[in-house]
Amino acid sequence: MTPTASCDNLSGKTNKKSLEKLQVLGEPTRRWSTAECPSKGLQRTHHLPALRHNTESLKSTPRQSMNPSLLAKQLTSMGFNNKADSSLDNLLTVDSYLSGQKVPHQGLYRQSTSILPVQQNSIHRQSTQFFHRKRFDKSSPTPEIKSARSPTIILNEKSPLPYHEEESSHSENICKSTIDNEVAVTVAEETPAEETATIGPVVHEEFSTLFELQLADVRKALERKEDRKELLLNKNISEERMNVLRGKCDNLPPIPTGQVRLYLSGSVTDMKTERLGILKASQKVATFCRRAGIDFHIVDLRWAITADAQNEHNLTDLMKEELLRCKRLSIGHHFACLLGSKYGYRPLPSRICENHWEIIKKFTKDKSFEHWNLMQDWYLLDENNIPPVYILQPINSKLQYFLDSDIENADFRERDRKEWRQIYLKIRQLLVRVSTLAHAEGLFSDEVRRSYVGSVTDIELHLGVFENEFKTERSMVYDRTVKGLKTAENQNFMSIYIDTMEFENKTIQDWEATNAIKDLKYRTSKNLMGHNYRCYVTEFANQVLQLAGQKGKGNYIANYTSDFIEDCTHFIENCVESEHIEAQKDVEFNEILHHAIMCESLYKSSPIERTSVLKQIKELLLQEDPNRHPYAIYGESGVGKSCICAKIAKLIPDWLGEDTIVLIRFVATSTPSCNVIDLLHSICYQLSAIARIPLPKVVMDVSHLSKTLISLIKKIEETIVIILDGIDEIDNNQNAHELSWLPGILPDGVFIIVSLSDGVGSNSTIIRALNDKMPEEGCEENFLKVDRFNEEEAKEMIDYILNKKNRVLTPEQRSVIDQAISNCSNSLYLKLLMDEAVLLKSYNALDFKHVACNVRLAIGNLFKNLECHYGKETIKYALSYITVCRGGVTATELEDLLSMNDDILDEVYRDLHPPFEHYIRIPTLHWVRIRHHIDDFLLETHCDGKLTLTWFHKEFRKVVKDKYLTRLEDTIHKHISDMFLQESELRRTIILKHRKVTIENADRLIRPQKTIPGNRRKLNCLPYHLARSKEVNPKFLDIAKCKMFFSLKWIIAKFIAYCLDEVISDIERFKELLPVEGDIELNLIEETLKDCRNCENIELDPGTIPRFIYESLKDKTHFKNVESLINECENWVSADDKYKEKRS
Repeated sequence: MTPTASCDNLSGKTNKKSLEKLQVLGEPTRRWSTAECPSKGLQRTHHLPALRHNTESLKSTPRQSMNPSLLAKQLTSMGFNNKADSSLDNLLTVDSYLSGQKVPHQGLYRQSTSILPVQQNSIHRQSTQFFHRKRFDKSSPTPEIKSARSPTIILNEKSPLPYHEEESSHSENICKSTIDNEVAVTVAEETPAEETATIGPVVHEEFSTLFELQLADVRKALERKEDRKELLLNKNISEERMNVLRGKCDNLPPIPTGQVRLYLSGSVTDMKTERLGILKASQKVATFCRRAGIDFHIVDLRWAITADAQNEHNLTDLMKEELLRCKRLSIGHHFACLLGSKYGYRPLPSRICENHWEIIKKFTKDKSFEHWNLMQDWYLLDENNIPPVYILQPINSKLQYFLDSDIENADFRERDRKEWRQIYLKIRQLLVRVSTLAHAEGLFSDEVRRSYVGSVTDIELHLGVFENEFKTERSMVYDRTVKGLKTAENQNFMSIYIDTMEFENKTIQDWEATNAIKDLKYRTSKNLMGHNYRCYVTEFANQVLQLAGQKGKGNYIANYTSDFIEDCTHFIENCVESEHIEAQKDVEFNEILHHAIMCESLYKSSPIERTSVLKQIKELLLQEDPNRHPYAIYGESGVGKSCICAKIAKLIPDWLGEDTIVLIRFVATSTPSCNVIDLLHSICYQLSAIARIPLPKVVMDVSHLSKTLISLIKKIEETIVIILDGIDEIDNNQNAHELSWLPGILPDGVFIIVSLSDGVGSNSTIIRALNDKMPEEGCEENFLKVDRFNEEEAKEMIDYILNKKNRVLTPEQRSVIDQAISNCSNSLYLKLLMDEAVLLKSYNALDFKHVACNVRLAIGNLFKNLECHYGKETIKYALSYITVCRGGVTATELEDLLSMNDDILDEVYRDLHPPFEHYIRIPTLHWVRIRHHIDDFLLETHCDGKLTLTWFHKEFRKVVKDKYLTRLEDTIHKHISDMFLQESELRRTIILKHRKVTIENADRLIRPQKTIPGNRRKLNCLPYHLARSKEVNPKFLDIAKCKMFFSLKWIIAKFIAYCLDEVISDIERFKELLPVEGDIELNLIEETLKDCRNCENIELDPGTIPRFIYESLKDKTHFKNVESLINECENWVSADDKYKEKRS
């Protein structure tokens, strides 16, 4: 048998984009045996001319009117003799081709043996409109299929692909098995290696196309790298961009977040298998995204909802909050809903406004409804809210064993949980009756009624689809219907797949919920108008959901997940091709934009004017001084210096004129602002862009950058003000705290303002260095001290926070707060104090002895409360990861780190079993709940093109270090480096001690960290954390050699993402950790790369580095790591030569 061309190869050309996607996703590939192609390699037989010349008659015939037998004859005459190929179920690709639509996923990527080998799903599409959904405006012309892909070429581990993911040579087919009503997802057996066509050290003749594609990819990345260097110097620079560069902080554009954040909605029990299939498929999508420099993060708040999460009744609020965060942060699609036949859980409202309470009360009495006494018991009036609301009380406030995890109290716990279930049903029954009547009389709007009787899925769909102006571009819905549930033999399984209720000791169908889900599906499909809405139908027979489909119909789950992958990659491709992603890669400008956004945020965060300090600064800036020196603002930590710097930056145009250039940096709030070299380089870059002067190539050390800064300042005629907030936070590398890099005497029209905390240690060193730069006489006026708020300012700040949150305090509560601020009126202390105060209800008492008296104690109390709610191990590690991870931690990284930690998982799953067999992961909801408590103290910053979380204020870092990191810091570094070293899925046995359960080879669903240019986070963070794990990781040097310094894949990837100097710097930092005699292998690679920097065309020819390394080290192969590197280089050079020879 001879394999034929793939179904989308209609133009006779190779679609490079499709081939790239196929490689990254690891899709099934056609495997040729030696018997099929003994000497000619990977043969293909094309039927393309026949297809082209014989489709005219098909094009003129509408799909709906086609006669199946006639169509089969036409296909047979075109060369398709396979019976399966001529069936109507397999016309997907031809139909798409004739209509000019983009070929759907089943035709584009599934394994095939002819042009039309599409195995239709076991499901039946309810509507052609849904399945053949268009990805363009209905009024736009039909796009043509311009190109197609070739079959994937499978490479073995010796193949010369140093800068791309090493994809698996087999597909991971998700299969369904139902055992004792538990759903398990298994991975198919790997195809034996001898059956797979591979490419060894000698390059295969078919390799040239693939290698050409990847070389072009590298060259394109290098060209973009060069283009970005000149981007800010473009004479046609936009007005918006120039305003940012000049320090105008109004109407700022957002910084691209570098992530696709997808909120996963839908009920759990009936869509369990689909949910797991999508979570597994998301790993492939994440790999595809990472190649483009994007993070893909699924937010699934339904994974393992614990009793503790239900206790506070705030799950709906948290889900809304997280969905809106996904909408704000995601650069592509942000919402996906898995709709089954269940309407889902309908929560009780956590609060009821006073007006609605009176309506409910009136209807209850007029209609003599039951259970009003339960409403009064469980809802209490909170008059601290504006307007007053009735609050649903925590469950454990009345049922004390509801959260008790002690084994001795297991019976009491079960009793309380059953009791709560009955209370919930009674209150919900009352609210359903009343809200229905009130809605019918026009007293409740649709939205209000939904808040009382709607399911969580209904509420999420309204936020994600109905109230989303970009719903067709950013939302996806997968609708599945199950048939055959109502037969007698399946009665026991009904409650899994449809809503049921208890009636006279029998389980019957809940028709109210059934009608609600039908109505929801109708409204959703109508709202999306057929866009991004897929319908599926499957059957329930013999007490098993027919996930594998009927005979010959394909695999439902495999197709379900394939549809998800195709939809995601479609949305992501649109993002990659947009200017939005290119803007994300403009690292230098985004650094400037980050500080401008932070300046605007701080300016608006405080209503306190600080008139005295601002007046002093204004007078100093306006006075004539031929020998001007820097000005320093100082005060205790948390007193409000950053807000003052932000206010100065905003007021300077009014003081000095609209043309004044303002450069502001909040030191240590981003990676480039943490060290003096990157800080100076960023400032020089901004000045050169404003002046449209090419930034000269300078040696990246302090003295050269300082001279460059002075040179650029002198070339700009406008007034320049440079504000550096928190210079005491800068790393002391290259003796930065001695301030040799800060100009002492400033040119005319140039002002520098710095701020720092007063204190001892490094701060006193900086203060002495500043004193040395000041004039000998009258230097006191150059230092401005910031004091705490006075009593009037502190009360004004309290009122401002309360009004912003729509809260008030009772006289007793306000008295305690006023007493606390009389002892400490620090700005940060007030923020911490009021963060707790706004949560006080009017029926809560506040005791002064429980109120912390300073900032450190207040932060410590916050962390202690978190430990009580979420577990000591979870909080200890989560806060440590945020503190230690370089440049902050991304959401994906944090969840992966927590999921790799067995101590945390044992704590989280102490009274709950993981929802899927063989899989365990930290519930996303667990972190979302923690973040909700500390969100006001976290800063969203950007590192390596990714959105990361770090602490807003250094006091939090100090408390975390004192409380958790004294003995744990090296271990945290090892955890982080282990996470970045994980290039494939992580399966590891875990013992859940509290539950006395062992899960063998538990899959943690970790996102693989591939070594590619797009994964800048790994390239930047791995050397940093691996070096700092030396004390607890004796093999750190061997790992560094194997995975980084003697890996051509690493060298090329880091060269493309950064530069060769960065690789050399990493080697130098590791050498500093070694004994004086050093390491011979590291010396060899360091000297080789230093010499390689001077090679011609190194920036444009990716083959320069491996050729140079090969020629320099080919005689040193008696060293183990050198030999490995030489082999990689030899493979590259051999393939490159063959490619160039064929091109010539």
